[in-house]
Amino acid sequence: MKKTALALALMFTFSCLLVISQIQTGNASDKLYLWELHNEGAQVEAEYQIRITAPDSWQANTPYEVTVRVISKNYYEVKIDSAKTVLESENFSLEAFSQEEPKILTQPADIYSEKFSFNIPTDKLVSGENFTVSAIAVISLSSVSGSSEGLNGTWNNYNNPLTASLYFSSQSTSSPEPTPTPPEGHSYSIPAIFLIGPSIVIVMVGLGLLVYLKKRHKP
Repeated sequence: MKKTALALALMFTFSCLLVISQIQTGNASDKLYLWELHNEGAQVEAEYQIRITAPDSWQANTPYEVTVRVISKNYYEVKIDSAKTVLESENFSLEAFSQEEPKILTQPADIYSEKFSFNIPTDKLVSGENFTVSAIAVISLSSVSGSSEGLNGTWNNYNNPLTASLYFSSQSTSSPEPTPTPPEGHSYSIPAIFLIGPSIVIVMVGLGLLVYLKKRHKP
C-alpha cells in the first residue's frame, strides 16, 4: 500500500507541474539583460536592466502590445531620452516610439516602463503559415547635468539591442469568428486549458485505483 500511495503522489505532483509549467510559459516572452554604462574619463560604471515583455500569441485584427522597462541598479541620476521598439519579420517591419515625457531614474529599483502597440499587417501574411517575429527594444539615455557624480554623457544600445524572438500562427482575416481569448485577469493560455482536463483525469484515475486496491486488500 505504501508503494501505491507513493506512486499516486508522484502522479499527482507530475500533473500539477505539467499544468503550472504550461501556464507560466503560455503567458509571455520575457527577456532581460544587463546594460553597463562606462565613463572612462571618470572611471565610473553604471548598471541598468532592460526588460522586454511580449505576448506569445496574437489574434488577427487586434493590436499587439510590447512592454519595455529600464530598471536602475545604482544611485546615478540619468534621463531616459527616448525609447523605441521595432517589431519585424521577413514580411514586415514596424516601429513604435515613446510618447511619454523623459523620465529621470535616481536610485536602485527606479523603473521606466512603457507599452508599445502595433497593428500587424495581415495582408502581408500567408494564412495558415507560421511566422517568426523579433521584438527589439532600443533605449537612449543621458546623465543629468550636475547630479550624476562623475557619470557624464549620452548612451544608447543601438549596437546591442534587446531582442525577443516570437513564433506565431498566421490567422486569416476572412475567418468568420476569431479565436476566443481568456477573460481579462486570467494568465493561462488556451493550450494550457486543454492540459488541465487530462491532468484532472489522471488524478481521478489514480484515486479510483487507490480505492480499488484498498477494497482488494480487505480480509
